Amino acid sequence: MIETFILFLSIRGRINFLQLARYGKHKEQRYRQQFEKQFEKQFDFLTFNKQLTLAHGSGRYAIAFDPSYISKSGKKTPGVGWYWSGCANQAKWGLEIAGLAAIDIENHTAFHLEAVQTLNTDDQTLTDWYAGVISDRKDVLSGISKYLVADAWFSKKPFTDQIVACKLYFSTDVSMEPSEVLLYYHSRFQIEFLYRDGKQHTGLNDSQARSVNKLHFQFNASLTSINIAKAIHWLSIPKEERGAFSMSDIKTMNHNALLLKRFIDVFGIRPYSIKNQNYVK
Repeated sequence: MIETFILFLSIRGRINFLQLARYGKHKEQRYRQQFEKQFEKQFDFLTFNKQLTLAHGSGRYAIAFDPSYISKSGKKTPGVGWYWSGCANQAKWGLEIAGLAAIDIENHTAFHLEAVQTLNTDDQTLTDWYAGVISDRKDVLSGISKYLVADAWFSKKPFTDQIVACKLYFSTDVSMEPSEVLLYYHSRFQIEFLYRDGKQHTGLNDSQARSVNKLHFQFNASLTSINIAKAIHWLSIPKEERGAFSMSDIKTMNHNALLLKRFIDVFGIRPYSIKNQNYVK
C-alpha cells in the first residue's frame, strides 16, 4: 500500500501497470496480480482520510459533495454509461464517481474522503443514488462537520428531503451569518481542484480495472495520494510561510527523487561513501 502511494505521487504521465513496473520494485505481472487479489479487498478510505484530515487540518470544515466524470471506453465495465461532463458541457460515455471531501475553511483546501462509483439502477433515480451515498455515511461525515455544500443542481426537494432527515443540512443553517453561508459555499469549489489534480497528476482517469472493487481502490488511492502530498509537503509549512499548493511541483520533486534512487540502485552506486559524496548529494 505504501509503495502504491509513493508511485502514484512520483510517476509522470499515465499511471498503469506498465508504468508501475517501470518505476516500481516489481514486474508488471506482479502488479497485475496485486490488483487482482489484494486490491479486490475493501479498504476503508473514508475512515483513513477522516483521521488524516482531523490530524492535519485546521478543525473548521464543511463536507463537499460533487460527482465527477471519469473517461472509460468499452461496454463490459460495471456502471459504464452516459454521464455529464462539465468540461465538455455534454454527456459522455464513461464512468462517474460521487466524491465526498472535507473542505478546510481556514487553509482554503480540500481533503478527499471517499469516491463512490455511480451504479444507478432502474429502481431508483440518480438523485436518490446521490442522497443514499451521503446518508449511508452520515455518522462518519457528521463527525467532521454538520455542514454540507453542493452544487446548485442538488437544490431539489427529493435530494434535500433525504439529507435533512439525516441531520446534514444541505443549504443553510438559519443561525449562520450570511457571510458565513457565503464563505462555506465559496469553499465548495476546492473539491474541483481535487478532481483536477487527480486527473492530471495521480492517475484518476488511468484505471485499467473492470471490477467495482478495483475501480473503487484506484479512484480512492489516486485522490488519497493528494491528501498525503498536502499533509507532508504543504500543511507541514507554517501558514504565513506557505505558498499556493502545487501538485505539479510535488510530482516533479518526487519524480526526480525516484529517478535518482533508480539510477543508484541500477548502477550500484554507493551514495554514502566518501568517494561519491562530491557526486551524490
